[in-house]
Amino acid sequence: MAAFSSNALRDYALVKSPSAQIPASTLLIDSPQCITIFDAYPKAKYHFLVLPRYPFSSKGQKSICSIDDLHDLSSLLAMERGARKEVVEAIRGMAEEVVEMIRDEMMKTEGFTWGIDLGFHAEPSMRLAMFRLTSEKRADKVDTCIYTSFRVIGSRHL
Repeated sequence: MAAFSSNALRDYALVKSPSAQIPASTLLIDSPQCITIFDAYPKAKYHFLVLPRYPFSSKGQKSICSIDDLHDLSSLLAMERGARKEVVEAIRGMAEEVVEMIRDEMMKTEGFTWGIDLGFHAEPSMRLAMFRLTSEKRADKVDTCIYTSFRVIGSRHL
């Protein structure tokens, strides 16, 4: 992707073949409905974004929503209930997969695990709904990060 813009994540959502078109240094995993990328400005040792892909297809349909429905959390919540549920379930499924990957990596590199915060950006700076996963600060490390635009909706103490 070229220079930074508020459309950068939207551009990723529109990529037809993420594993071929997004650098491995950016893309963690992808599925037909979502991608997970490394955050470009990490606030924790493990910091990823799960993004819905567009078109967001379901059960053979072309797309169950428009790209504007995926603009931010508010537009996502305003979607028709069935479509919203499918998008959120796909994001949740990928987030659960990433949590397991993080937990495995924590055990391999540190020998123990710690909590992972999960949530949508409440006040996004980008033009796409994004679900963020960050490892919590560790008791043995000083963490000076300030999370002003992140509404934590759950925490997994692994």
